[in-house]
Formats: sequence, structure tokens, C-alpha cells
Amino acid sequence: MIELDDDRTYEIHDYKTSGHLPSQQDIDSNEQLALYQIGLQNIWNDTKNVRLIWHFVMFDKEFVSCRTDEQIAALKARTIQLIETVENDKEFLPKESGLCEWCVYPDLCPKRRHLFKTEDLPANEYLNDDGVKLVNTFASLAIQKKKHQEKIKTLDEEIDKVKEAVVAYGERESLDVINGSDNKLKISKKQKISSPSKGSSERKELEDILREIGKWDEVSDLDIYALEKLVNEGSLDNAVFNKISKYLNITCKKSVSLSKLGGKEK
Repeated sequence: MIELDDDRTYEIHDYKTSGHLPSQQDIDSNEQLALYQIGLQNIWNDTKNVRLIWHFVMFDKEFVSCRTDEQIAALKARTIQLIETVENDKEFLPKESGLCEWCVYPDLCPKRRHLFKTEDLPANEYLNDDGVKLVNTFASLAIQKKKHQEKIKTLDEEIDKVKEAVVAYGERESLDVINGSDNKLKISKKQKISSPSKGSSERKELEDILREIGKWDEVSDLDIYALEKLVNEGSLDNAVFNKISKYLNITCKKSVSLSKLGGKEK
């Protein structure tokens, strides 16, 4: 809600039903209403003084915050940078958080769809699910490996076979997380990069391009880990990425990690 008081100060009000009461410091660093302020000032040029007001109805308490021109300018710059990062991103990977429990589309998410598919099945049908079998087999082999060190080589070979099957199943079903009876497997993807050999003409051309776009200091002497970080973070726009990618050998490596349902990865 927006109000204009007698001294031409605009007030932006927001009503919160949260059961948690923040501190004034939390409010002063909250960007939500400050972004509304930017929109307000873009619509009405006469907007000079603005008060941001949060009403926490469960506590019958309100917080007021005001932002300086410098703070608003910094927020604009951060937001524009974030927009550019999103627009330049080549792959939008899902990220799990506490908000996942509120999502109404778990059947579309590669991290949640398999759990959504299996959690309501009767036990006999549950164990017949191909993904569940793979996770159960992987977990069983991992336990055996710990108990029988003398069989490590054989077990490693079996685990590698199951990993390959897990990755193939994930690709076939478009899943990043596959759930078993008591465990789950997370499939992670990372691009591995190799650059042209030192002294080659391709190496010199790649170095010249990185200097030209101001990224040389980040990957000095073509540090392969720094170069991978630069590419994987998606901070390069498409034109620049296409320009340097022809000099790089980029392969995608997938790894599999096991964890208890609701627990930590192993």
C-alpha cells in the first residue's frame, strides 16, 4: 500500500503475517520495499522523501526504514548486475531450500519429482521402482565396501557400474535426485576444461581474448581451475563464451553422492 502524507513524503506499507519478529538491522538491510521505492521513483519524478514501513500483524508492531540516495543507487547497481547474470546464464539449475516444501510443482522438479512419484506408493510397488532399486543397490554396496576392505576393488567396480546406471537413469528421466527406501542419490554435473598447450598459436589467441575482455587477471597463466570457475559460473555472455570456447576442450563430468533421506551426503 502507498500513502502520501501532508509533507509530501511517500509511505510504502507492507503487512507481514510471519511468526518471527526481525531486528531493526534486518529491516534496514531488507531490499524488498527498497525495490518498490525504486519503482515508485521511476513512475513519479517528484518522489523525494520515502518511508518504508513493515507491519508485523501477529506482534502488532511496525518497523520504519529510510534509504539514502547512495543506498538506492547501490541497490540499483546490484539488481542490474543480477539481471545481467541471469540473462547470461546458460543453464538454470534448481536449488533446494526450505521453500521447496511450499512448492506446488514438485512433479516438475528434477530434485523433487522422484520423491513425489514414490512417496505415496505401497511398499511392494515402491521397491519395484527402477530408481529406488538403483539407490538401494548403491547404498548396499557402499556398506559392504566399509565392512569388507579386502573386496574393495570388486566393490568399486560394481559401484562404478551402478553409478553409470544411475547417471543414465537420471538423464533418461530428467532427474538430479533419485530416492531409495532409506537413501537418496544426488547427481552433480561439472564442466571440465583443458586449454591449448603453451607456445601454440591457439594459446596466444585465447590469452589475447581474455586480456581484451578484462578476464586475464582472474585466470592468470590460464590456471585451469580458475578457467573452469569462470566458465561454470556463467559470468561470460554468450558472444564471449562462443569466442573462447573454440579454443577449449570442454567435457561434462557427472558425479554421484549418497545420503540418507533428510541427512548429509556421503
